[in-house]
Amino acid sequence: MGRSGLSQEPIMLTQVVSPELSSCYTSFMSVSAQVLSVISAGILSFVWVRTPALHPYSLQLVATLVLLYFWVKYAAKKKLHHILPNALSFETSILAAALLLVIGYTGGTASLFLPLLHFLLFLSLFTLDAASLITLGLTIPFFLWSVEGGGLTSGGMGGPLGNGSLSTHTIATLLSFPALLPLLLFAKTQYQERLAEKHTLRVRGDQKIDMTMFITTFLKPKLYTMFQLSSYPAENKENIQKQIRVILEQTELMIGEVKDDGDEKIHEK
Repeated sequence: MGRSGLSQEPIMLTQVVSPELSSCYTSFMSVSAQVLSVISAGILSFVWVRTPALHPYSLQLVATLVLLYFWVKYAAKKKLHHILPNALSFETSILAAALLLVIGYTGGTASLFLPLLHFLLFLSLFTLDAASLITLGLTIPFFLWSVEGGGLTSGGMGGPLGNGSLSTHTIATLLSFPALLPLLLFAKTQYQERLAEKHTLRVRGDQKIDMTMFITTFLKPKLYTMFQLSSYPAENKENIQKQIRVILEQTELMIGEVKDDGDEKIHEK
């Protein structure tokens, strides 16, 4: 008496997809948009600090930018207690504008908050692309130079701004920002390579899991079914051929899915 095979319907596998890296390579903004946002932050801060009618309201604008910063994080459905800016978003530019305004209001290169700009530049290593990082590294000293070189009198903590001359200390401070750029760009390259290696290992791990699931939930049961059917090859010839056809089809499909998914993840920046 012939034995019919088990279910001939292909078993659907659950595709294992690794979560996206929370790194600086998600495509929230294009490179040109990032550069434009950084330049806009510098221009806004420069115009506001250098305009006598607007200068006294610098702190009010800073408060507005801080609120806007957290609103953008809320709109992006990010946790508000994660105060650092997200990668490739407008948040870094908003933060840069707020810091430039505070430093311009409190004395320029003499401001107690000046070290925060070095921290911002370091932080931008992880949140901006290389072109935007260079733009920020050049925008900061230009802003400080324009503040020091004008004749504006500050209404804030810093006292008079822009005495018309630059001291050796001020020049050294201005040059420190572009001088850091080669080191930061090198560090960024190393960071990107490390992320790429880590991501590749994760993709390969996911592919291994997919293949293991394919073997254990589909291929092994099908082979067992064929083994049972082979006890009566004459009666089950057609059934065995169907099982082999299903295995071949699903194997080709699995190979294609693993290859396409792996290529997509590895090239994802």
